[in-house]
Amino acid sequence: MLKEFLKNYQSEQEAKKKMLQNKQDELHIRIRETTQFILYLEKEDENDCEPFTPRTIYPHHKERISDLKSEQKSLLGEQKKVEAELKDVDYRLTQISDIIKIVEQSESTDQVSIPKDTYDMIISELNHAVQSIDKCMRLMDEEKSTSNMQCKKEMKSALDCLYNVIGLL
Repeated sequence: MLKEFLKNYQSEQEAKKKMLQNKQDELHIRIRETTQFILYLEKEDENDCEPFTPRTIYPHHKERISDLKSEQKSLLGEQKKVEAELKDVDYRLTQISDIIKIVEQSESTDQVSIPKDTYDMIISELNHAVQSIDKCMRLMDEEKSTSNMQCKKEMKSALDCLYNVIGLL
């Protein structure tokens, strides 16, 4: 049961990783497009001028270039966030795979059987703890003062769940 839960969680994280990679690819393409368009607009203004004359950018090009640069800045910020999330998901996936290996090793060596009721309760408590920690991480990303109090409550709840599971073992 624990192994199934971990495998399901691992597949969820792999799907999230794939989605984040697709989003990262799209952002990379949009950043390249805006860069090329900015260069095109700047070059177009240079081509209209005679040699040795001051170069001025057309007002509508200037506004468009400014808009594109601000869009590009926001895209770069979003790309950094996606990269951070991707690193987090990769870290979780490596931890999950390590835990699965440990569970598989313990299953092959241990012959101790746990009653089904206790086993199900442990799985539900672990699931609740993982969800609480995940919720807490999302609250911390919001960076609001009210979310800090909620985050503390969620972390306390997750710790209590983990202490309960340890007590059952």
